[in-house]
Amino acid sequence: MARNSIGKLTRILAALLIFISGLAVLAPSANADTWPFDGNHPDGGNHIYCYAGTVPSNLRDNMESAISYLNGYTDAVTQLHTTCNLSGAGQTDVVWMNYGLGGVKFGGTDCDIYWDPPYEERCDRFRAVVDKNRIDGAAYLRAENQYTKTACHEIGHTVGLAHYSEMVVPPEGADCMRDGLWADGELWTRTYNYHHIAHVDAWF
Repeated sequence: MARNSIGKLTRILAALLIFISGLAVLAPSANADTWPFDGNHPDGGNHIYCYAGTVPSNLRDNMESAISYLNGYTDAVTQLHTTCNLSGAGQTDVVWMNYGLGGVKFGGTDCDIYWDPPYEERCDRFRAVVDKNRIDGAAYLRAENQYTKTACHEIGHTVGLAHYSEMVVPPEGADCMRDGLWADGELWTRTYNYHHIAHVDAWF
């Protein structure tokens, strides 16, 4: 091979290695995710939840499945309030709801009540929403799988977990905190990876 050809090939290979290295640097990792989600610490202690009247029984079953997984595979201890306690000490930590969120979201979680200073970064009550109608329209015959995936995702936010892009598979493996429509029922869509479990266990 001519010397000029060898030099050209060397430069191409060097450029390719630089490009690949750049991709490695830019690749998102769950190791770098922000905890807690939106800066809202859960308040610790038992993670008490209840259901608003907007939640139908079949959707409640999927929410219970997500709660049962959280309780069984992390150090968070969950407890059901059959009636939502929305005031005073010991009030419910998570109120499950079902209503239309608009746009392309399948669920959403917000902090409705914060602790008083000096612990104002802690959330005393979350509102966790699963948009059943939106999921029914998008997932159709596989909607049950997406109910569970979304419930796992939203209850994850209430214990401080951040979500990540549907285009990303972190080194620790995909889990239900991945955004998007994933209604195939694979195990990762209803579980947390070890990195996220470690986040939860460190707090609870």
